[in-house]
Amino acid sequence: MDMRILSQEKRKQIEELLTRGGRVKSKGYILLRMIRNKKIIKMKRSRAYFQYFYRIELEKSDIIHHSDKNKLNDDLANLQLMNQEEHSSLHHAGQKKITNHNPQNKLSIEKIMKIKELSKLFIKKDGTPNYSNIAKEVGVSDLTVARYLK
Repeated sequence: MDMRILSQEKRKQIEELLTRGGRVKSKGYILLRMIRNKKIIKMKRSRAYFQYFYRIELEKSDIIHHSDKNKLNDDLANLQLMNQEEHSSLHHAGQKKITNHNPQNKLSIEKIMKIKELSKLFIKKDGTPNYSNIAKEVGVSDLTVARYLK
């Protein structure tokens, strides 16, 4: 995290954002928004407070973590500056990494049966199933077709 001192111009811009209030967005953060010189300026309130009061300019990669996990609590004592690696390890500490496990990725019996049926129809010259054509027909990826035909 390379810290830069917040310029007076940027500080005034953040001050103006903070005076306008904001809206709670879908991920639960309060988003501040204003238009200046025909340009929309948006910033999470937690980032605005942190930059304004500590007078540092954050990089896009910098993360402001809410210690109490309440995204609406932007009290300075609740905010911590972190990089992505620190933030991820904090939230995922002690958890096993599960790759490619998404219950929504499971195909219905109908789609599996259709893949198997089409594997007999779409054959390449070498006698193997044409995964691409099957995938297009069923509406899945080539990799998904390959998984169910092995």
